[in-house]
Amino acid sequence: MEHAMKLQPIGVFPSDTTTLVHLLNTMTTQSYHYGIIIGRFGKLEGFFNAMDLLQYCMKIGIDYIEDIDQLKAFTRMIHKQFTVLTHIPSTEYEWPIDTHLLIIKHDNKYIGCIDKATFYEAVAQAHQFQLKHYKTVFQAVPSGIMAVDIQGNITMMNQAGEKISGVPLEKAIGRFITDVVPPKGLLQVLQTGQGQVEKYKVRKRWYISHREPIFDGKQLVGAVGVFEDISKMESLTSELETYRQLVRENEMLLETSDHGIAIMNPAGDILRQNALFHQFYVSIMYEESQRVRFSHALQEIIQNKKIQNTIRMTNRHQQVLDFHFSIIVNQEQNSIDRIVIRISNITTMSHHLKKMKALQQQLHHVFTLKNELIVQYPPELMNKIKQIAKVSSSVLIKGEIGSGRSTLAKQIVLNSERKKAPFIEIDCRTKTKDELEHLLFSTSIEGYYLFSLATNGTLYFKNIDYLPFTLQERLASLIEQQSSTINIRIMASISLDVSFDSTPNFSEKLYYLINSITFHVSSIAERSEEAKAIIQHFIHLLNEKHNRSITLTADAIQFLLRQQWAENFTEIFSLLEQHVLSSNRILLHAFHIKQLLAVQEDISKKPIIVNDILPLKTAVKELEKELLLLLNEKNISYRQMAKILDVNPSTIVRKIKNIKE
Repeated sequence: MEHAMKLQPIGVFPSDTTTLVHLLNTMTTQSYHYGIIIGRFGKLEGFFNAMDLLQYCMKIGIDYIEDIDQLKAFTRMIHKQFTVLTHIPSTEYEWPIDTHLLIIKHDNKYIGCIDKATFYEAVAQAHQFQLKHYKTVFQAVPSGIMAVDIQGNITMMNQAGEKISGVPLEKAIGRFITDVVPPKGLLQVLQTGQGQVEKYKVRKRWYISHREPIFDGKQLVGAVGVFEDISKMESLTSELETYRQLVRENEMLLETSDHGIAIMNPAGDILRQNALFHQFYVSIMYEESQRVRFSHALQEIIQNKKIQNTIRMTNRHQQVLDFHFSIIVNQEQNSIDRIVIRISNITTMSHHLKKMKALQQQLHHVFTLKNELIVQYPPELMNKIKQIAKVSSSVLIKGEIGSGRSTLAKQIVLNSERKKAPFIEIDCRTKTKDELEHLLFSTSIEGYYLFSLATNGTLYFKNIDYLPFTLQERLASLIEQQSSTINIRIMASISLDVSFDSTPNFSEKLYYLINSITFHVSSIAERSEEAKAIIQHFIHLLNEKHNRSITLTADAIQFLLRQQWAENFTEIFSLLEQHVLSSNRILLHAFHIKQLLAVQEDISKKPIIVNDILPLKTAVKELEKELLLLLNEKNISYRQMAKILDVNPSTIVRKIKNIKE
């Protein structure tokens, strides 16, 4: 029991030596609640209380109290419903049946007693205290507790349950469970008679509920549920899982990195490293001078708290290694927590860097377009250009060679968000198959050079219909592969009709990859007004380029527009540049254009044109090279080349091999 059961004082009286007077005197002076009578042989005959004694004395009369025989008569009236125990019962279930008084005996001595009324009063007080204790605990539990009867009506709920459910206790008691909380778990427990555990979500918060049935014997009378808001726990669990995932990813990155990576503490102890770092580190520590350099670099970054530091060293295998030191600072203590060291093998990258520089030299025309209008397009065409510039879909420009297709492509880029990004133009008509293959498909450890250079910019394949069919197929696959990983806009132009029949001259796969949007550029004859402005712009550009001040007359412009040009504006620009370079005239008339055209016609009839004097042996070698390169562009076999040049096929193989070397 929570409350200690106090024994009531008891008087022990032998029946053979005690008188009524002694009983009265002792019970009064000692304030005994009860007295017990012990028989001649030490047997406990019964018990009485002070009231019993007084009532007996009043009954026989005061004058007869001194009569010793009266005690014997009194002993026949004492109560017999008693039990002798050596301990006090702790619960009401331990109280002996048909017992009014418990007499406690210890070491063969009767030390006290407790009557039934006093015992149950103490038990009731203990239960009240225990109930108050349970209520306090019940309300103090941070988890919500809710119980229902067999009909599903709420019978009890603690303060945490009020807070979580949002319903006050007085409004919840007696209501059906689902009218207070959404989950139907307690109803399922009432149906099945089996406990359950459930995690559920209400609005944005997560809860977990443990539900158990309540039985009265074997009869199901209700159910109780303990539910807890685990939103913070879920958040922490999610954060912990994210942290674990990051650790796993970092460990994977550490082991698969192309660099040697290690983490050190300020004392220089390696806390974590990958295999590549260990390999490089051991190769450097092999030499004392390198160890000293490494140690000095480490001390410098620690003492000066430099955020970064880099040194370059060569190990015993003649590998050039870059050591990059970075620090992690404890902001609260303003001290260095960790030092991250990354080792890069510059030797293995040198070959790729050289190839990149060589490719950049070949792509000397890689540039960022200047924001200037080269051509004043008609309003409807300019509106279409601006609309297409807003998207990143591929664009195919169809038109004759020299009709301004490249200018139109640049104009689209100038009106887009890519105008400050790289613009790479590759003319497939002016390059050999080998050159195109090198430009398009050269790779490094980072990927394809061409696509790396054009990241976030534009790749423009001019005259893509001149690209050999086999390279078209490879380019189509490459565009599909790279477009998913690199942000690049593809643009292209063609001048020939493409065919996808039994003898295709163009890859159907590539055609549909580059043909999301199609532009048709008209010839000069269909754009007279626009052509006049373009020709005037050519003269302006040539004057600036060659520091001249030539003016093109109206009759010269009209003459140029009336001619049939194989390469449209390209041919006109070339013709005008020849005049600017070879003539001192300020005005350029129509008859001057005629003279230039006549000279060109005579030259074009010659199969070989000599522009400079050089040794005969060199001239023959250069002529062979030009012929072979010209035939190679036609993408024909070595046997066919040999037949055209009237030589042995083995000669063709040998000479082309020499050219490539």
